[in-house]
Amino acid sequence: MFSIKDVPSTTSVLSAYTAFTATAMLVKTVINEVQSVTNQIIPKQVQDMILSKFGGLCGNGSRMTLTIDEFSGYSINQLYEASEIYLRTKINPSLNRLKVSKSAKENNFSLTINKGEKIVDVFEGVQLLWVMASEKTDEMPQNGKFEKRLIELSFHKKYMEKVLSSYLRYVIEISNAWKEENKVVKLYALGHFGGDSDGGGGGGAWGSTNLDHPATFDKIAMDPIVKQALIDDLDRFVRRRDFYRRVGKAWKRGYLLYGPPGTGKSSLIATMANYLKFSIYDLELASIYSNSELRRLLVSTSNRSILVIEDIDCSIELQNRQSGGYDPNESSQLTLSGLLNFIDGLWSSCGDERVIVFTTNHKERLDSALLRPGRMDMHIHMSYCTPSGFRTLVSNYLGINNHDLFPEIDELMTEVQVTPAEIAEELMKNEDADIALDGLIKAASMFSIKDVPSTTSVLSAYTAFSATTMLLRTVINEVQSVTNQIIPKQIKDMILSKFGGLCRIGSRMTLTIDESIGYSMNQLFEASVIYLRTKINPSLNGIQVSKSAKENNFSLTMNEGEKIVDVFEEKRVIVLSFHKKYMEKVVSSYLRYVMERSNAWKEENNVVRLYALGRFGGELVIRNNGDGGGPWGSTKLDHPATFDKIAMDPSIKQALIDDLNRFVRRRDFYRRVGKAWKRGYLLYGPPGTGKSSLIAAMANYLKFSIYDLELASIHSNSELRSLLVSTSNRSILVIEDIDCSVKLQNRQCGRYVPNERSKFTLSGLLNFIDGLWSSCTDERIIVFTTNHKEKLDSALLRPGRMDMHIHMSYCTPSGFRILVSNYLGINDHDLFPEIDELMTEVQPCR
Repeated sequence: MFSIKDVPSTTSVLSAYTAFTATAMLVKTVINEVQSVTNQIIPKQVQDMILSKFGGLCGNGSRMTLTIDEFSGYSINQLYEASEIYLRTKINPSLNRLKVSKSAKENNFSLTINKGEKIVDVFEGVQLLWVMASEKTDEMPQNGKFEKRLIELSFHKKYMEKVLSSYLRYVIEISNAWKEENKVVKLYALGHFGGDSDGGGGGGAWGSTNLDHPATFDKIAMDPIVKQALIDDLDRFVRRRDFYRRVGKAWKRGYLLYGPPGTGKSSLIATMANYLKFSIYDLELASIYSNSELRRLLVSTSNRSILVIEDIDCSIELQNRQSGGYDPNESSQLTLSGLLNFIDGLWSSCGDERVIVFTTNHKERLDSALLRPGRMDMHIHMSYCTPSGFRTLVSNYLGINNHDLFPEIDELMTEVQVTPAEIAEELMKNEDADIALDGLIKAASMFSIKDVPSTTSVLSAYTAFSATTMLLRTVINEVQSVTNQIIPKQIKDMILSKFGGLCRIGSRMTLTIDESIGYSMNQLFEASVIYLRTKINPSLNGIQVSKSAKENNFSLTMNEGEKIVDVFEEKRVIVLSFHKKYMEKVVSSYLRYVMERSNAWKEENNVVRLYALGRFGGELVIRNNGDGGGPWGSTKLDHPATFDKIAMDPSIKQALIDDLNRFVRRRDFYRRVGKAWKRGYLLYGPPGTGKSSLIAAMANYLKFSIYDLELASIHSNSELRSLLVSTSNRSILVIEDIDCSVKLQNRQCGRYVPNERSKFTLSGLLNFIDGLWSSCTDERIIVFTTNHKEKLDSALLRPGRMDMHIHMSYCTPSGFRILVSNYLGINDHDLFPEIDELMTEVQPCR
């Protein structure tokens, strides 16, 4: 028998528990107060120094951490996506928390890793630690929340080269294999659905769900000949990657589906997606407020996808350009020009293997510029039901291939206008063929709203939440005010100086290099960022790593707060700050050395970029290549156009090449004659004649980045000037479709009156091109494009503004020879004389 006389009573246990809880709360309060006072008294620099010292004692200094942000500029970071998928394959019982989900149509549960969870991986004897994390941000959200998602990968510094050269590529390979094995067609729309994160492409502003549409080509009720032609066209498209690059075209294909409602346009899109295993991005133009936003959405979509704009004739008011200048909707700056550039301009090359589909009930209402080959390459008429379409439907719905009523119904199909949708409704009413063929019953469904909370309860909860928030905010403000009154600023400054003396901060000089100087980018800031790239080494603890879909190598940049030690001459240490006695040497020699190294790096790593207005996700544009910045966001220009692929008059092409060569080598000439070192080109002609491709060819030839300026996004002349001076040297400034970008009245008609919402004038544009502001940068090319040269004010066209006018004409015999050589690889054929004669008689676009 064991004695239990020493067991404490219930009262004493509860008393001890109460005392322990009170002590714990007291200790927590004291710790919080000490931490608050410490943060106010001890400067952050001193805290970081002490933390780094303790970190070194604890061995943290031997660890390298790679930060993999969810986004890289406009687009999703391909490495983030791959890492997220890779970590799914590493889920094991050692984890503490997982997310589990299952949709109604999925058979299996979906497991994902919770934020804060850690996974240990081993690769070729190297131990690596993965951590899912996130940071709050006040910047424009990419994922619909003011939160930046990231993944951290840490490992011993001595394995840095192996991780970057082998392990990360291994992660991408495993991810690609997983995606191929678990391929799910997704349907994307603007917005987020339940915190969706599929890890399989897209992301950013797009939310998604699985596309579970059962449509296939054998189930679509359409003309068999048209159906087979579409299948053949899709097959040809997906296997011709090298062909598109060889002929200098973006790897994309456009389809226009037109016809009355109910003829199967949406079903055909689902069929195409299921056939190709391409995800669908359903874009609502009515939700887009500017051309810049349209571009941002385009580049945030994934490769191997279908971009759909349904009912384009009534989504927004896009005026036919033949009727005159475009007048944008009051609440929107989305223009027809922006949409055209989105489909087949410079920005169309930002993704590979992309299909674009427009649908409309009224083809005749669309601007002809939307319909030409190169934008909508194949026009598919979705007609009323035909006898062959009816046979497909009745086979699908009733499972029969013959019936006594078929001849009578076939005759009816030729006499009446009935859609496949209407026939389908009739066939669904009954499984009995006789009844189904005669019936006309429609089904309806109801939605229950009994679980919707009352307005009173919602308002009550909101009021309580608001009151609590205001109370907390008042308490915080009072505590901060009392603290500032108790500890005078002089004492704070004295304490700071004392700690600075102890840490030898007082002997240090710190130079602050701001990103911008007025309107312009601080060139030294740009150079410093580039220079620090060349100094990344294993002594760092945190590095950001990213990779876009079209880049071969990983991009490394320093994390905020990281420090790099550099040595210049005399082996003196120079960090973000330096000893004061070296100030003259740093300013007169070291910073120039930084500039030289930066320029050498840019020359060696020159990448042509495509810029547009907007900075997305806090993107620091100079990360990409060191040019531009400020209000401009960018992506790599990967357009394959070159002069030898451009189908235009050979004499005009050579004249343009000679003019460009002459321009870039004549810096001293322009200075000697007192002119800004710039050149203007007007590209005019009908749609489809290659104006956008020629701009890309010029950029590739000169290695000049392109700034794509949308005048519809500019609200004043001041804004236009600030944008001009924030661009870089050695660049091409492009204004496409200038005759319909904004309403700039011909000055011959009288004094121009700007519209109510804009103070941007024709005079401001002229000054932008050839006035005082045009000399703010060097080696600048300005390109205007238009389909209607006659609509432009003569002041825009004169030499000094548009120095060379290039007519992009309909295809000529010489242009045809270039095209047939690019596309078919032949230089001669028996049919050439006949086709040459046709070229002089008809007006085909390229």
